[in-house]
Amino acid sequence: MSAGGRRWPYTLALAAVETQREITIVYDPARGDREYFIVENRWGGTGNANYDGTLPSPGVVIWDVVQDPTLMNQFPPPYTGQLPVSGDWGRLAVRRIAVLNASGQTKDLTYADGSPARFRITTKSGPKEFVNTEIARI
Repeated sequence: MSAGGRRWPYTLALAAVETQREITIVYDPARGDREYFIVENRWGGTGNANYDGTLPSPGVVIWDVVQDPTLMNQFPPPYTGQLPVSGDWGRLAVRRIAVLNASGQTKDLTYADGSPARFRITTKSGPKEFVNTEIARI
């Protein structure tokens, strides 16, 4: 299987979103846009204050984005101190599922309903402006 002509697994130099304004979207075409993952390098090394204040540390952040209203309400995100309200897209649809902040850290992706997404994200270097990040089908 390939992604954009690449063979699985593949490694990319994931640029800091703060300086390069780039992200990577990981999705299964069978699910379409109902649910997908955003993988981004939140380095924060620019010295500018931004919306990353709640992150435990800089690193590769993985978000689960649930676009399907039925799924987002049936499988709400874990409680984080504020209860989401049915139809509250921002709190129900976008869920931070991991921050990989050291070389060699891995996250196997799962959908909101708990089923495996069959993707693994692995950092090949620590936090910096470009992080070598492997995306694999499992």
